[in-house]
Amino acid sequence: TFTDFENGEQWRFDPYGRWGINEDFAIFGRVPIISNKPDSGDRETGIGDIALGLELLAYEDIFKYPWLIPHLEVTLGTGDEDKGLGEGDATFKVGLGAGTTTDIGETGKQSIDWAADVAYRTHDDRDNVFSGAASIVWNLNEKFALIAEIGVNDEKLPGAEDSDYPITMLGGMWYGITDALVARIHVGSVANSPEDAIIALEMDGTF
Repeated sequence: TFTDFENGEQWRFDPYGRWGINEDFAIFGRVPIISNKPDSGDRETGIGDIALGLELLAYEDIFKYPWLIPHLEVTLGTGDEDKGLGEGDATFKVGLGAGTTTDIGETGKQSIDWAADVAYRTHDDRDNVFSGAASIVWNLNEKFALIAEIGVNDEKLPGAEDSDYPITMLGGMWYGITDALVARIHVGSVANSPEDAIIALEMDGTF
């Protein structure tokens, strides 16, 4: 992921693994590698905040949708806060995701996936953060889809007004290279935030 800030830029590589223990329960982990380059100063590169979590499929209709997924995530505070690589302390996040699918088109080969997620993240030495997000995925066929996402949180950024909540807006697409490998690309920006532009490329493999 490349992010262009008002006073610099950031490259971020997020190796991510998810293990479905059974049909209803999965655990996951993420080890971010971050490289920050301020407009004035040296580049800082290192490991960010390692995250571990779990997901539980609490409800799923017989047709696989709608669904409800509670999730938990812990970040270990491994990133150096002074270098902009992490938050400086461990955090705990609990959330709930929900979604459904609507079939469209006469042939039934197209569909729209609707999803929403709310979460609450705790910090040791700063205000806790509530966040919400929603996404729409238009599956044009089995290999290609268009994506739109929006997210907001109530984190208070330095110099921001109380009502200036960061709002993330992203658009993109995914393409199924094979049955087991999917490529995704997102572009967007964050309002009321130093993040001017975001470009993200994801590669998801299933084993």
